[in-house]
Amino acid sequence: MYVMIHIRQWDTMKDKTILDTIVESGEFITLTRALGLANMAKILNGKGPFTLFAPTDEAFEALGGDLVEEILDDPEMLDEVLLYHIASDTYTSKTMWDHISELEDTVSITTAQGEPLMVRVNTGLGVEDIVITVNGATVEEEDIRCSNGIIHVVNTVLFPPSLYNHPCIGASKETREKEGPQRTSSATPKFEIYNDKIGRFRFRLKSGEGMVIAVGEGFATKQECLDAIERIKTNANSADIIDLT
Repeated sequence: MYVMIHIRQWDTMKDKTILDTIVESGEFITLTRALGLANMAKILNGKGPFTLFAPTDEAFEALGGDLVEEILDDPEMLDEVLLYHIASDTYTSKTMWDHISELEDTVSITTAQGEPLMVRVNTGLGVEDIVITVNGATVEEEDIRCSNGIIHVVNTVLFPPSLYNHPCIGASKETREKEGPQRTSSATPKFEIYNDKIGRFRFRLKSGEGMVIAVGEGFATKQECLDAIERIKTNANSADIIDLT
């Protein structure tokens, strides 16, 4: 198993700090402005190591200009939002993948703000179809190595849950669905097919609340995995309940 790394101009940035990298890329003008207003630029220019989940200018634009300006004009809220995008230590995509267990498909990363980010690694239908999400936001570019840490580019500005009730941000259903690590509200159990760390096809059976009920063994092909799921579905309907208490 391996995680795809998108390589663009970033391969030339490993000798530059995180701050220098986002400034020189030209894709993080609003983030750079926010860091300057909050006097945090020097942090990302420091020794580190740090991990920055960097929202692009497009991510800020999606919030709307009024909301962005309100955040930038509120020093306390600005600090909370920015620190929620920073973690101490270096979390590469491989590091996050290695911490995913067979019973749980997310890993929690504590931010400098204090509240955790929930990182999920979705393997899709093959080892090359890996998608990493952070609180539901897609990581568009991962593993941008810098001299004092690493950058993952995200397509959404992340808000800590403690700010959901802030009058500027609100606790709307839209915000909660977009930002919070959510469990499915459906009452219908689901089978999830994924690749394990050595490339085998496996499945998880989850309850409607998102709890892992069972994990299947590894299969060489996806069809074998699907066949096993069908056998479970068929046999479960006729299964007897045996009380061993």
